[in-house]
Amino acid sequence: MTASERMDVATVSYLLSTYDFSPEKKNELGQTALHSACGGRPSTPFNVYFKEYSYRMYPIVKKLLDYKYQAVVIDKSGHNPLSYCLECAMDILDNEFMETARILVEGGAPASTISSVSNSSIFHVLAKQGRLQFNKFKSYFKLFSDKGADPFSANKFGKFPYEYASGEARKYLHDNWEEHLFSKLKELGVVRPTKVKVCLIGREGAGKTTLMNSLQRKQESEVDVDDSQHVELRTAGIDIVDSTINEAGELVFCDFAGQPNFHRTHSLFFSESTTIYLLVVDLTLKEAELRESSSYLLSLIKCSIGSSSNNHVALIGSRGDKIDGRSVLKQLRNSLDYHFSKYFSLSEKRFTLDCRSCRSIEMQDLRHHIGELKKKRLEIASNVPKIVVDIQSSLLPILRQFSNCDIEVRRHQSNLSFLRNWFESGSNLPIYNSHFDSVKYEEISERLNLPAESISPENIGYFMRKNLFLYFIVCKVYPSLSNELFNELIHYLNTIGEIVAIDSFVVLSPSWLCHQVIGPLMSPDEFPIHMEGVSDGAVSLKQIEHTLRRFNKGSHFSVKEAVEILCGLEICYKVPNQVDVYRFPALIRASRREEYWQISEVMSVYVGRRIQCQDNSDIIVPGT
Repeated sequence: MTASERMDVATVSYLLSTYDFSPEKKNELGQTALHSACGGRPSTPFNVYFKEYSYRMYPIVKKLLDYKYQAVVIDKSGHNPLSYCLECAMDILDNEFMETARILVEGGAPASTISSVSNSSIFHVLAKQGRLQFNKFKSYFKLFSDKGADPFSANKFGKFPYEYASGEARKYLHDNWEEHLFSKLKELGVVRPTKVKVCLIGREGAGKTTLMNSLQRKQESEVDVDDSQHVELRTAGIDIVDSTINEAGELVFCDFAGQPNFHRTHSLFFSESTTIYLLVVDLTLKEAELRESSSYLLSLIKCSIGSSSNNHVALIGSRGDKIDGRSVLKQLRNSLDYHFSKYFSLSEKRFTLDCRSCRSIEMQDLRHHIGELKKKRLEIASNVPKIVVDIQSSLLPILRQFSNCDIEVRRHQSNLSFLRNWFESGSNLPIYNSHFDSVKYEEISERLNLPAESISPENIGYFMRKNLFLYFIVCKVYPSLSNELFNELIHYLNTIGEIVAIDSFVVLSPSWLCHQVIGPLMSPDEFPIHMEGVSDGAVSLKQIEHTLRRFNKGSHFSVKEAVEILCGLEICYKVPNQVDVYRFPALIRASRREEYWQISEVMSVYVGRRIQCQDNSDIIVPGT
C-alpha cells in the first residue's frame, strides 16, 4: 500500500470512528458508503467523501468491509456495491478492480452480479483487465466460477467475455466458450462415431493414390508392367473418397497431393479426432531425403493440430518390390519417433510393399492394421452430437446433389423449384408450405436478411452464405437452433472437414473446393491443367475463370465468389489498385535478386533478419 493510500485509509478509519457512518446508514437512493466507495452515485456528504476516493477503491472497500459494511445490500435501483465496481472496471483499466471484486465476492456479494449500466459480468471485467499475469487470471477465473458466476453470458451489447480479452487470456476464455457450446450441442443428443478419416501423406510420386486404390481393392491399381510404363494420375489438391473395406469398415480416405504448392490447404483436413495418418515414402530415395521430407510432413500436421500423442501414424514404404527397405524404414521410424514422440504415436509395425498389388499379403496386413488403429481411435473418441450426424446424413448429401441439376433450372429467376421436392417432404417450414413456385428471390432475401445475389441457385450444391445454410438446417434438421449453437455447429463441421466455413460462406463440398478449384489453380506447370501466364504470382479473374472452366466442364458456379472464398482462406489476395487481379503467394517463383545485394558504396552496411522455427518439429508453411 502506498503512503497516500495509507493516509486515505487512516482518514476513513477516523471518519468511521468519529461520525455516524454506520453500516446501516443510507442516502435517499438506498446506498451505503460501500456503494459510493465502489462507484455508486453520491448525494449526501458522507457518500461524497467515499466517491471522491473511489479511484483508490481497494483499500477503502477493504476497510469498509472490516467495519462491518455489507456487500449484499441492494439500493433502490436494484444494485449492490459489486455492480458499481464492475461498471467502473469496464471504463477504467486497473487490475486493482479485480482485487476489489474478489473481496466483495468473498464478503458475500453474489459472483453472478452484473454491472449497473452495461450488464457486464465479472468475467467481462476480468477479460478486459489485460495486464494481469496469466496465472493470476486463472485463479480469479476459478474463484468466480466456483462462486457461481457465468463465464458464458453476453452483456447488453451482445458481447461475450472472451471478446474483450487478449493473448493467453482470450484463448483460455474462448476455449472454455467452445467447450460450453459443444456441451450444449451434445444436450440435443449424442451418438458414437463409426468411421475414421485415413489421410495419405507423402512426397509427390510416392504412390499415395495407387495405395488408396489398392486398399479399396480397385483392380486397375494392379498393373503388371515396370515403372517406366506405369503412369499414375497425379492428384491435384486433395481427393476425398468414402469407402468401406472388410477389415476396417467405414473409412474416409483423404489423398493429399505431394507438391508443396498444395500444402497450404492440407490443414483444412488435419484434425485430432478420429484420424489415422499413413506416411508413404519412396524407398528408392536416399535416406537423407526420406528423413527430411518425412520430418517436414509431420511438422506440417503438428502445426495444424497442436500437440497430442494420440495422433496415430503408420509408416509405409512404397516400391518395396524394387528394393528391400525394411532396415531403412526402421531407422526412419526411430528418427521420427525421437523428434515427434510428443505429438504422434508412430506404429511399431512398418509396411514395405508394392502399392500396385491389391492382393499381396503385405497389403492385406496393412488393411488389418488400419482396422486395429481405427478401433483404438474410436475407443478414445468423444461422442458426436446427433445434430451433426443428421446434417451429415440428411442435409448435406441432398444439397450437394443440386450441383448436378440442370443449370437452366437452377438459374430460373421466378422460383426455386429445384428444391421443391425436398422442401415438400419436410415439416415446420417457416417460409415454404404451399404455392412454392410463386416465391421470389427478393422475398427469400428479405426474410433471411440477405442480399438477393447471395441466394444465387447456381452456387447451391457447391457453397452458400451462412445465413442460408442456417435456414436449411432449421427447415430440415432442428427448428429451434440458436445463433450461438449454429456458429458452434459450423465450427465443429469445419473442424472435422465436413464443410469449409470461411467468412460469410459455407462450402458444402470440401472435396470439390480442394480438388476442382484449388487443385487446378495451384497445380505446377507440369500438370495437364494449370494456370498459364502467371507473372510473379499475379493472375486476372479472367485467367482464373478460364482455368476453372477447363477443369470443371459441365459444372456451373460463380467464379468470383469462389475466389472470395480463396481470399478468405488466404490462398490468394486481391492486388490493390488493380481491377480483378489476384496474387497467389505459393505461385511466386523463388529466386535470389543479386542486384539487391550489390555493394554500391564503400561505407554501405547491409542488414537482414533470419526467421527460423524454434525446433525441428516446426515449419513455416509454404504460401503463408
